[in-house]
Amino acid sequence: MKISIFAFVFFLVAAFAFSQSNEEMDLFMAKDKADIGTATAFVLAAAGVEVRGASAVEYINKNKWFKEEIKEGDSLRADYASYIIMKAFNQNGGIMYNLVKGPRYALKEMKYLKMVDQRKDPAAVLSGTEFMILLSEYLSWKEETL
Repeated sequence: MKISIFAFVFFLVAAFAFSQSNEEMDLFMAKDKADIGTATAFVLAAAGVEVRGASAVEYINKNKWFKEEIKEGDSLRADYASYIIMKAFNQNGGIMYNLVKGPRYALKEMKYLKMVDQRKDPAAVLSGTEFMILLSEYLSWKEETL
């Protein structure tokens, strides 16, 4: 009896957590301008990075992923999105990315891998849907290259 009650409670908690993440993803994808905080949280979760009591943006600021401090509600630029994905997954890139490890060359690497349109401006702000497509493309590519 105790096992079945435990299983029932576990199922309810898991279902509630899953529905919350779907709702959060739907709200994010509806945004015309994706925010860096939510996007970073999705990437870190997909990469299995444990944040431990901090927000995703606090985590990347603490670990100095960018030269400047990132703010939670900042709009998500194409170069920053590429860099966050590559950094979270410890992805190697071309010669310049491996030497400099910055947003500019992360975007160039994503363009090289044909995950981003070649004409995409590094400062272009991504929509929630554009970002989720980029993350999905990256995860598919990663799965194929394993």
